[in-house]
Amino acid sequence: RSLNPFNAFFIIYKLNKFFRVTEIKVIMSYTFKCNFFNCLLNIFYKKNLIVNVTGMGEMYLSKNILKKFIFNIYCLLLSKANFIICQNIDDKNFLISKNYKLKNKLLLIPGSGIDLNFFNFQKIDFTRKINFLIVARIIKEKGILEFIDAAKSFIKKYPDKATFTIIGNTYNDKFKRLFLAKIRDSQIKYLSFSHSIKNEISKSTCCVLPSYREGLSRFLLESLALGRPIIASNVPGCRDLVKDNYNGFLLNDINSTQLLILFERFIKLSNKKIREYSNFSRKFSYQFDEKIINKEIINIFR
Repeated sequence: RSLNPFNAFFIIYKLNKFFRVTEIKVIMSYTFKCNFFNCLLNIFYKKNLIVNVTGMGEMYLSKNILKKFIFNIYCLLLSKANFIICQNIDDKNFLISKNYKLKNKLLLIPGSGIDLNFFNFQKIDFTRKINFLIVARIIKEKGILEFIDAAKSFIKKYPDKATFTIIGNTYNDKFKRLFLAKIRDSQIKYLSFSHSIKNEISKSTCCVLPSYREGLSRFLLESLALGRPIIASNVPGCRDLVKDNYNGFLLNDINSTQLLILFERFIKLSNKKIREYSNFSRKFSYQFDEKIINKEIINIFR
């Protein structure tokens, strides 16, 4: 995540050495920084390069002039790839609008796939108190602050109705201080790490992601497969995994007031309705089966 130019030059140096001395048939690249550097080097090497755009990310959302500049360069450099995989239609259309030359290289594959045998359906335990769970990197763009404020308001209004859990690593020191101050003295449970996100999702009643934008959220994919109702932002990469009022609710305005309203709507659902949402999530997950996704990716390699 660093923007340190010395760090960037060091990575380019190592990648360049690898490109030069290794006999490569195909390179497949993921995430913003890897994609950026591989496309940059491919100006000179012209390798068979497949780029997987796992979301527009912080560079797209940032108002920082330097980050915006880097993002625009990135959109131009993507033309040096043979194929560009997007995980949602919004990202695909956006990249075409930024660089029309990409149109014939862009492919739409919904996510990186989910192992439906490992992430098998788990019944919701209604003997437990309702638990709202968010699993995400602790950064502003994931809607962490909105989740905290909505949770605190909910606990104040309904002291014994539900619990709230946050799982995720902190990155930015400034935001980390703000985050820790926000949850201090609150009843929100925070874990910086878990050995089994599957178990954490299984213990939850509803999975929540008020993110500003995603590629295709891995956390929500796993939540679908395990059969969990979802509350998520009505943005690319989140709305693709929620059918409003069938397996959860879409958050149209990303703010704590609207999120609180959705928490309140959820606790008023009957157990029968929550089971219906749960079953719909599991059925919805079948289209993201890794067997289907991997077959499409192998076809691109061929």
